[in-house]
Amino acid sequence: METHKAKVCIVGSGPAAHTAAIYAARAELTPILFEGWMANDIAPGGQLTTTTDVENFPGFPDGILGIDLVAKFRKQSERFGAKIFTETVNKVDFSSKPFKLFTNTRTVLAEAVIVSTGAVAKRLSFPGSGEGAGGFWNRGISACAVCDGAAPIFRDKPLVVIGGGDSAMEEANFLTRYGSKVYIIHRRDKFRASKIMQKRALSNPKIEVILNGSVVEAYGDESGKGVLGGLKVKNVVNGAVSDLKASGLFFAIGHEPATKFLDGQVELDEDGYVVTKPGTTKTSVAGVFAAGDVQDKKYRQAVTAAGTGCMAALDAEHYLQEIGSQEVELGQVVRATPLTVYNEVSRSTPVTVYNEVSTSTPLTVYNGASTSTPFTVNNGESTVRSYISKCSKSNGSSKRAKLDEGGTFSSSSNTKSNVEEQAMAHPIGVKSSKGEGENLVTKATNEENVATKTTNDERESNSRSRLENLWALNERDIAERNKLSRIELLRSLLGKTEKLSEKEETLKNKLIDEML
Repeated sequence: METHKAKVCIVGSGPAAHTAAIYAARAELTPILFEGWMANDIAPGGQLTTTTDVENFPGFPDGILGIDLVAKFRKQSERFGAKIFTETVNKVDFSSKPFKLFTNTRTVLAEAVIVSTGAVAKRLSFPGSGEGAGGFWNRGISACAVCDGAAPIFRDKPLVVIGGGDSAMEEANFLTRYGSKVYIIHRRDKFRASKIMQKRALSNPKIEVILNGSVVEAYGDESGKGVLGGLKVKNVVNGAVSDLKASGLFFAIGHEPATKFLDGQVELDEDGYVVTKPGTTKTSVAGVFAAGDVQDKKYRQAVTAAGTGCMAALDAEHYLQEIGSQEVELGQVVRATPLTVYNEVSRSTPVTVYNEVSTSTPLTVYNGASTSTPFTVNNGESTVRSYISKCSKSNGSSKRAKLDEGGTFSSSSNTKSNVEEQAMAHPIGVKSSKGEGENLVTKATNEENVATKTTNDERESNSRSRLENLWALNERDIAERNKLSRIELLRSLLGKTEKLSEKEETLKNKLIDEML
């Protein structure tokens, strides 16, 4: 078993998975993507690989084959650095971090996971329902009316929807825009759909209902073109089989989300779909996100899946920033992470500096004379100032040191008490004068001021020196990263097999000149 470590691991192979991979890769999260190997009996690419022309995905005015669209998704993911494995994730462990994902040959330890395994449309199995010889799947039989209903082979032709729920009612109504007539076939004597959905369908003059019916066979049309021509429908009550001419058959019997491998480790709804926080792709497990049809039972479109894939990548990126997983570039504003610098005067006296250039962010410094008495100065653009004004006596009771930036320093020393102590220190019989006591206190105070000023000057110099070193390191780091980015861009241009555009050619030559 190979073991890999990743910031983001994506499970899936459709538009949601690859959109997430593209966004995550562009954010330099170097995602690993497992596209599966015949997962849910579908090739990598998901349901799009089971369709022919895709005409409602933006950017392809003439339409595109589903399998070709998926190939473009994959190529774009790889271009930005996503690492793709054609393996199926069959087990996960979300009980601790990093999260663990297992295939038959490798294990991935990931700090964030995006689940985008999709949902498989349920299909009935009967002669003619499958693919290949004798089958009419994608040649008249489909599981998505919204995706395929507008195709030319269905226009002005009789169509059939199998199902009895809200989806069946909705798809039948939708197909009346294109078909000459729409039949709803349901194996029971009443529908499961809501009353309002039934009313909408049954009041449509182009819809006809066949209850207690079950399709037992599909056959081709008389033209010999290999497309659907009709169905044999069996009455489940009396067993009679009738013939029904139809050019299209749409299964609307629900979908099965691919969530079994999660083994209940994230919250699922009653139908097995992953539950996400409204307006996000966040699941019940912090750091695990869900996108695409695996969490969408309503829209189930390639373009909406792609949208949630983008959301999942952004949600994952923000999550990693919150937990501090992403590497922070030197000099980047970090509001929550303090950098600790030790005072040169006393290694045990810490000075906490925030790695942020902001005049509103306080810098906490401990008084050199007394480590238990802190005072606060404000962090300037590039230097730390901590000038203390001359201590002065006020009403003979206390002294106060004021900072020029608005911070305060107060001492509990009491002038009167010091005078009394000095007086008590004289031998018995010798009277001490008030003036002598005051002189002694003043002298001690002046000596303290000199020591404090010296300590503050040293601290200011040391702080300034460290900040200047940080900025110098930051500039060198940015320059190095820019150089690496240009090298990577040049490598991608040189590695292209197709002919470069005029702009790309110009950029390539410019980069080569810079390297030389």
